Amino acid sequence: MEAGLNTVATETGHVARCPDVDPIGCAEAPMPTHRHDLQTRQAQARFGAQLGMGGGWQAAVSLPLDLRVVQVDYSTVDGAPFDPPYDDIHHRDEALFGPSDGSLVVQRLHRGAGPLWVGELGLSLPLGRTEADPYAAAARGARHQHNQLGAGRPLALAGGGLLWAPQRWGGQARLSARVPFLENSLGYTAPMLLTVGGGPLLRLSPRWVALSGVDLVREGPERWSGEAHGGRSLAQLSLGAEWALSPRWSLQLEGRQPLAQHTDAHSHGADAAEEGELRVGPLLGVTVAWTGIDPSHR
Repeated sequence: MEAGLNTVATETGHVARCPDVDPIGCAEAPMPTHRHDLQTRQAQARFGAQLGMGGGWQAAVSLPLDLRVVQVDYSTVDGAPFDPPYDDIHHRDEALFGPSDGSLVVQRLHRGAGPLWVGELGLSLPLGRTEADPYAAAARGARHQHNQLGAGRPLALAGGGLLWAPQRWGGQARLSARVPFLENSLGYTAPMLLTVGGGPLLRLSPRWVALSGVDLVREGPERWSGEAHGGRSLAQLSLGAEWALSPRWSLQLEGRQPLAQHTDAHSHGADAAEEGELRVGPLLGVTVAWTGIDPSHR
C-alpha cells in the first residue's frame, strides 16, 4: 500500500489576435493584438495498493486525486495590462479538483543472480472528467475548458525496468508506455505517452539509497474528432532517495527538473489562438509505502 503527493507547474504564453481569438466578437468590434500568459499549478495525491499472487506476480492499483490551480494574465504586446472584451471564454483564474484516471496493472518480478527485473501490463481506469471539444467551442466564441482530468476510455499501459545494486554503486533503467485505443464519446483521444530513462544509484547506508538519472519523454498530440493538437518532447533530470523507516515502512522522495523541451504546433486559424509554447516546470514528489510482508520472510 502506498500514498503519495506530486506537485508540478506548467506555463504557456502566446499571442492572440483578431479574428482567431474571438471570431464573433471581432466581427462586432476590433481589439488589439495581445498576449495570454497562463500558469497551471498541479498537486496530485495518489493512493495505491499491491496484492501478491505468488511466483513473483502481483497486481497493483493506483487511484489519483488532482487539484489544478489556473492563473491567467492578459497584456498588450508592449506589456501593458489588458482586459479582453471576450472575458474568460478561453482561460480564467480557477481551481479544478477531482479524481483523475487511475490504473490497474499486473506486474512480474524476477530476481536472478544479477539485477531485479520488473515488467507490467494493464489498463488505465477512466475515473476523471473529460470536457467537450474546446477548439470547436473557441471557433463559436463559446466558453470552454482545456484541462482534461480523464481520457474517457481505458488506455493500454505497459512498462518494464531493472534495478542492479550489487554493492555500494548500482544502476537502474525504466521504460513505460501509455497508448490510447479509441476516442471517447466526446470525440477526444488522449495523447500517447512514452518514457525511457535510467541512471546510477548509490547506497548511502543500509537504510538510505540515492538515485539519479535522465528521462526522455515523448507525449503525442491529443486529438479531437481526429484533428491533432499539441504534443511535446522533454528531457529531464531526475533525483530521488528512498529511506527504509522500518522493515515494513519506507519514504520515497523524488524531484525532476526539465533540461530541454519542445512543444509541437499543429493548429492553424482559430485553433492557433488556443495553443502556445507549453513549458513544464520542476516536479516534486513524496511517497509513503507500506508492505504487509516482513522483508526477512520474503
